[in-house]
Amino acid sequence: MYTFIKLLYGGRKKMNEYRLTHGDLVFSLDMTHYTNKHTSSEHLIHTHQAYEIYYLLNGNLQFLIENNIYSLMPGDVLLINSNELHMPIKDQNTEFEGIKIHFEPSFYNPLSVSVANEDFLAFNLLHCFIHRPKGMQNKVSILPEYSKKILDIFVELEFLNNCDDFGYEYRMFIIFTDLLLCINKAFMNIMDKKVCQAVPNNVVDILNYIEDNLEKEITLDILSSSFFISKYHLSHMFKKTMGISLQEYIISRRISMARELLDKGLSVTNACFLSGFNNHSNFVKLFKKVVGISPLQYRNRYGNKKAKKAYLPIGSEAKNNRIYISKTLPDLTITDLNWSPENPVDGDTVIFYANIKNIGINSTPSNITIGVGFSIDGSSICWSDYHSTQLAPGKSVILSANSGIDGISTWIAKEGSHVITAHVDDMNRILESNKDNNILTKTIIIERKALIHNNKQK
Repeated sequence: MYTFIKLLYGGRKKMNEYRLTHGDLVFSLDMTHYTNKHTSSEHLIHTHQAYEIYYLLNGNLQFLIENNIYSLMPGDVLLINSNELHMPIKDQNTEFEGIKIHFEPSFYNPLSVSVANEDFLAFNLLHCFIHRPKGMQNKVSILPEYSKKILDIFVELEFLNNCDDFGYEYRMFIIFTDLLLCINKAFMNIMDKKVCQAVPNNVVDILNYIEDNLEKEITLDILSSSFFISKYHLSHMFKKTMGISLQEYIISRRISMARELLDKGLSVTNACFLSGFNNHSNFVKLFKKVVGISPLQYRNRYGNKKAKKAYLPIGSEAKNNRIYISKTLPDLTITDLNWSPENPVDGDTVIFYANIKNIGINSTPSNITIGVGFSIDGSSICWSDYHSTQLAPGKSVILSANSGIDGISTWIAKEGSHVITAHVDDMNRILESNKDNNILTKTIIIERKALIHNNKQK
C-alpha cells in the first residue's frame, strides 16, 4: 500500500498551475489530486494539447487509451501524449486515489537530444511519450528500485504546491525534470511491452464507425443493422467493455469534439452541427450538463486561449529539433468591421466585410486561405474563405462574406440591438505570433422601417 501526504480527504483538489518562461518558451505545470472521483468532463473520450502523467497512489482504476484498456495498480504511471484519445472507465464500486499532471511539452524540446543512436535516447526527456506506437505502452509499472524515488518526487511536488519560498517555481521545474528522467529510465526497462488489454474487435469496429460518422445520425438501430448484432447484445457488450452506455459514449465524444472546435474559436452554431448535434437547444443543455457552463461561456473563456504556442510540434513531426519562435511569424488582426447598407433597417439584406492587416514581421503562407468568420449575438452567420494570396507585413486586405449557413453569405436584419463579431483565421489555418488579437466586435442597432419612415415625415 502506497502512502502520500494527504492534502485532500475525498473529492478532487485542483492545485495551482505553475508557469515559467524562457524567451518565447513557456513551462506550464498543472497538478490535480483525485480521490474516488474524476470530473464529468474527464469521463469524456478526449485529447488535450498538454502531455499527461497519471500516477495511481491507491486502489484500482482502468483507462481507455485509443483502442486499448489499461488496468492500473498502485504505483503505476500512465503516459498520454497530445494525440491520444483517452478517458477513465467509470466504476462506481472502485475506490482510488491518484495525481494527474499536465505539462506543456514544447519547453523540453530544446533540452532533448534526438540522435540516431538509440543508446542516447535516455537524453530525450519526451522519449516515453513519443517513441512508441499510438495508444501502446502507455503504462509503466514502476520497479521497486525506482518506486521510492518517484513517490518522493510526487510528495515534493505536492508539498511545493503550498510553498511560496523564494525560487519555488524553479524547484518545481527541477524536480519535475527529475521525474521525467526517472520515468524514462523505468520506461526503457519495461520487459513486457503488452501491458494492456485490447478492446474486442467488434467493439473497435463500432468505435471506428462512430468516429467516422460523428457528424451524422448514429442510433442503436443503425449500428445494429450495420454490424448484424441485436440491439440488446450490442448495448450489453458495449457497456461491459467501455463502462458507459453506447448513447453516453456518443454524446461524450460529440461534446469532446465540440469543446475542441470551441477551443479553436469556432462559433457555438458551427461547433454544434460539426460535432453531430442537429438540435441547437439540446446541444446547449447537454454541453452545460456535462461541462458545467454553456457553450458560449466556454468559447468566451477558452476560445483561442488553448491554441498551441507557435512552436513546431514535438515528436515524429518535428524536423531537426527546430522551434519556430513566435517573433518570426505573421500576425493577423482586424482593424475595422463594416456592413452594407451602412444603416440597415428591419428586413434589409446585409453583407459584412472586415479590414484585415498583417502586423507581424513575416508574410502569411501562399495558397493558405485567410478566413474570416462573422457572427451575430454569438451565433455564426457567414464567413469569407476565398482569399489565399500572401499578405505581406504591414499590408491590409478587405474581405467580404462569400458563404455561410446553407450557403447564404448575407444576414436579414432584425429589429433590435445586435453584437457583430468578426474573427480572422477563425479556422486556425495560419500559424501566428499572437492569436489574442484576431477578433473585433461592434454593436449594430436595427430600427423598424415604419419608425424610420415616420421620423423622416416629422
